[in-house]
Amino acid sequence: MSIKRNSQLEHLILLEKLGTGGQGEVWSAYDQDKDRVVAAKLLPESPEHRSDVSQELDKEFYLLASISHPHILPLFELYLTAEWQYYTMHYCPAGSLRDWLRTAEPTWDAVIAMAAQIASALDYLHDLHIVHRDLKPSNILRDMDDCLFLTDFGLATMIGRAQTDVVHTGRGTIPYAPPEQQTGDTVTPRSDIFSLGIVLYEMITGHLPGDREYSLGHAQSVDRSTTLPAPQESRLPMPQPVLRALRKLTAADPADRPESAVDAFAEVLAALSTAGQIDDLEDRLEALEPVLVADTTPAATSLQRRDAQALLGTADIGLTDYALLNAGLDAPGLTVEQKAYMLHGAFVHNYRIDYWRYMMEAHPAERFAVYSHLLVDYDNDATARRVVEQLAAENPDTLLAHSLTPAAVGKLIGWATQGTGTLAGAVAFDVLETMVNREAASWEDDILPEEGLSLIH
Repeated sequence: MSIKRNSQLEHLILLEKLGTGGQGEVWSAYDQDKDRVVAAKLLPESPEHRSDVSQELDKEFYLLASISHPHILPLFELYLTAEWQYYTMHYCPAGSLRDWLRTAEPTWDAVIAMAAQIASALDYLHDLHIVHRDLKPSNILRDMDDCLFLTDFGLATMIGRAQTDVVHTGRGTIPYAPPEQQTGDTVTPRSDIFSLGIVLYEMITGHLPGDREYSLGHAQSVDRSTTLPAPQESRLPMPQPVLRALRKLTAADPADRPESAVDAFAEVLAALSTAGQIDDLEDRLEALEPVLVADTTPAATSLQRRDAQALLGTADIGLTDYALLNAGLDAPGLTVEQKAYMLHGAFVHNYRIDYWRYMMEAHPAERFAVYSHLLVDYDNDATARRVVEQLAAENPDTLLAHSLTPAAVGKLIGWATQGTGTLAGAVAFDVLETMVNREAASWEDDILPEEGLSLIH
C-alpha cells in the first residue's frame, strides 16, 4: 500500500511527510479519535522488516513508553496493521534545534534556557540507567515556546546498574559521538555528556568543531591528548573559561568529564559567570531549578493548545500546522478576524473549507474580503478554483449584496474568458452573471476594473 496525503491508517488521516530515515518514514497525521495532530513513525510490515528493523521500532516504543519527562517527546500509541507498523507521538511545529541553529540569532539567555532543558532530560534518562547515544540538534525538537524535547531513541540502550555491560550496537552520529562509542568500547552516561558538549559548542558558535570532515571523538580515539579546538569564528563570544568548561565535557577520558548532565550544565553556567557573560549566577541557578528537576510531562492537549495559540495568525503556515490550529483552537471563541484567517487557510490547504465557511456565515463582508484576497494574491489555480466554486455556492442574494474587490472581479473575468469550455470557466461566468444583475450599482462603475471592461467590450 502506497501512502500519501489523506491516506487512512486506522483512525489516523495522513497529512504530510515530515522526513525519511533509516528506520522508515515520519508523517504528520490527524488523530480522529483524540482530535489532535500527531507525528507518526511508520515502517512497512513484512517478514523481513519484522525480523530486524521493525523490532527496533518495538524497542524504541516500549523504551519511550516507560518515560515521562517534560523535555522528552511524549509518545502516544503503537499500532500494527497488515501493511504497516507505526507509533504516534507529540508533533512539534517549530521543528528541531537544527532548524533553530540555521536561522536564529542566539543570545546567552536562549542558549542557557535550552541547555538547562537538555541537561534535565539527560539527567532523568541517566537516573533510569538509559543512555541516549545519539544526542544531536536534529534529535532535539522544539515547540512554539522554545520548549525542547529529546527524541529518536533508536540507539538508546539500558545499561546495567553496575555499569559493566559493554554495548556495541551503534556508533551514533560521528561528529557528536565520543571516542569510546566510535571504537565500540563501554558506553556510559558520560558518553551523552560528551555529545552535550558538542551540541553546546554548536549552539554558541553556530558550527561544529573544526571543518566538515572533523570529528573530535575520532581524533581522540587516535590521540588521547586531543582537545576541543577553539573556534575561528563564533556567533556568541567564546571566552577561555567557557572553552575550558566545554573541553571538560568533551574530554577524551570519560572519567574526566562531569559526573552528571546537570553538573555539566552548572559548570558551563559558572564559566559564563566567571567570564562576565552573565550576572547573578546563584539567582539563575535558583530560577532554573524547576527545569533541572522537572519530572512530569504536561498533558498532550495542553501542549497542543499552547502551540496552536502561538501559531494563530502566523503567515504562510503549512498544512500540518494549519491542521494543528484546527485541533487546538476553541473555534467558537475566536474573533471575526481570527475566523477569517482560518477560512483563508482552509482554502489554501483544502482543509475543512465547509466548516470555516459555516463559522463565517454571519460575517459576509469579511468572508468576501477573504475571497478577494485569495483570488488576487494567490497565484495558485487550485486555490482559485476552490474560491470560485465557493462563490458559486453562495446565496444569490448574498452575491448581490456584497462585492468582491475590482481586482478580484478582474481575476474572475480572466477565469471566465481564458477558461471558456471548462467547468471552472463556466462556474466563473455563472458567478459574474449573478453579480451583473445587482440593482444597487452599475456594472461599469462599481464592479469592474478597467482591465475587466476591456475584456468584455
